[in-house]
Amino acid sequence: MKILFTRCNEHETDHLSDMLFHGFMELGHDVVDSPRIWHVYNDGQAGPNGEVRNKLHGRGFTLTNIIDTDAVDRTNIEDKIRNRYFDIVVLSRADFKSVYEDLILKTYPKEQIIIIDGKDQGDLTHWRDHRHLVDCGTYFKREFYDNDSRIHPISFSFPKSKIIDRTDVVKEKTMSGAKPVPGGDQAKYTFDNEQDYYRDYASSYFGETMRKGGWDCQRHYEIMASGAVPIFHGLDQCPTNTCTTLPKDLLFAVQGLIADNGIEWFTAEPGLTVYNELQSQIFDHFVNHCTSKATAKYVLEVHQNNK
Repeated sequence: MKILFTRCNEHETDHLSDMLFHGFMELGHDVVDSPRIWHVYNDGQAGPNGEVRNKLHGRGFTLTNIIDTDAVDRTNIEDKIRNRYFDIVVLSRADFKSVYEDLILKTYPKEQIIIIDGKDQGDLTHWRDHRHLVDCGTYFKREFYDNDSRIHPISFSFPKSKIIDRTDVVKEKTMSGAKPVPGGDQAKYTFDNEQDYYRDYASSYFGETMRKGGWDCQRHYEIMASGAVPIFHGLDQCPTNTCTTLPKDLLFAVQGLIADNGIEWFTAEPGLTVYNELQSQIFDHFVNHCTSKATAKYVLEVHQNNK
């Protein structure tokens, strides 16, 4: 299937759409990213304005260098849109206008359009008024607080290729040293190296996470991918239609056991056996529902059923 994956002409990261683009590629589709999502390619090239990966939000961990080769043909995009060359077009940043949005809406029927709203806010007017897009295609929203049948939930995800080998990693501490803090100040990041960041989680029983700009956050998935168990502060307040791929029931069970027994209970028997079983269930859920490929498959299935 030929997919045009487009957003505004800006060069920063967007975790939701970057991972979804990767997921479509993982499924084997012919995907064209225009403008080019420069940081997902493992070619070492800087961004079009000299941007570098380790200066991106979150130091670029998880979502950079996940596609080995850039063999994408980005020529004659407008002509291809006019000729409806693509089977599906994806407006991947509803909150910021795609450079091709007007032409796409003029040319394509809604049955061939997918809209992705990955902003932190729950409304449809925060950066610009994009309420009109809800009826222009199959609409997915990350921070989804209402019950609108036209809108479908979507969550962050994780590239399967970056799930680290934990064969030789020993659990050495109860809580990871990586701590969530409000805001995105680079100085607040504990780790400079992605592998050290993942390994810190892998060598810990638990990793703390929380709502930051929005309820959904890449950290939730990085913790699970590394083989630790998330302690999600305030999870009981998370809206039903947000963070829908998280194993919320299992995370609530963990929090209940901590409340009853204390967190150190998990590091020795009988709590260790309980921990290992819960961690295994959480990791299995993560692999089945929280990878970029699984999310891309979900989006296409919902879109197909929405026609």
